[in-house]
Amino acid sequence: DNTKDIVVTGSTDHGLRVYNLSDGKQTKELFTTKYGHSEWGTTVQILPNRKIVSGGMDSNICLWDASGVRCQTFSEHTGSISKIVADKKSGVYLSCSYDSSIRVWNESASSSLACLSGVHKGPVTDLNWQSSLCVSAGRDGLIAVWDLNNEKCVHKGKWHMGQVSNVQFYSNGKDKNLIMTTGVNDGLLNIVDMRNMEKIFSKPIHKAAINFLGVTKNNLIVTGSADKTLKAFDLQKDFAEISSLKSSDAVFCGDVCGNIVAAGC
Repeated sequence: DNTKDIVVTGSTDHGLRVYNLSDGKQTKELFTTKYGHSEWGTTVQILPNRKIVSGGMDSNICLWDASGVRCQTFSEHTGSISKIVADKKSGVYLSCSYDSSIRVWNESASSSLACLSGVHKGPVTDLNWQSSLCVSAGRDGLIAVWDLNNEKCVHKGKWHMGQVSNVQFYSNGKDKNLIMTTGVNDGLLNIVDMRNMEKIFSKPIHKAAINFLGVTKNNLIVTGSADKTLKAFDLQKDFAEISSLKSSDAVFCGDVCGNIVAAGC
């Protein structure tokens, strides 16, 4: 992976900054009078060839050159970009937007390859994908499962009362293939078996919005909430809660690396 030595941040100042992880120094700023976002940067991913793709509240997607400060701007979305998720090998990436759609892109294409729409009735707030399967989540509480090969929705359901905050896949490579979702308004964690799309766990586990959802290497589901707690649930023991950690303030984001969880409050 030739992208492990850099980190990119997006900001309310409309720009992006690239840092070298070896020394922590900023190497460039992706914003000029000619290139970049005209509104807040909301999401960013690094592609395998070290190109950077970003989305903003201006509804634009910017595909930045690996060197220099130039970008291609794509304006096919008509609402703020919620999230971009990129494949680490192929250069394919997906975007979701407040315009209720998901678009499929390739770093070498001059326009989007596909548009998935017609299911969500409001902003698409999160998405995830593996191989040919995409799961999108909306402010309307809906979850939609898409087959990217035929660009069709193969399952949809209202899993939450209000906005969905996170959607994740989990697979142990054998008999467990799950979709996990969390909610903003209901503090709910849903776990669904992909074989029959039936819920095998559905409980309000927090007293406020769940802003972070991740799975550790040793098969623990970790959630972080605006109720100032992080919780861990064991995937191998019927999702039993095994620990809870109080934070000094609301947990707004987080990430998992192996068995280490980092949370931002």
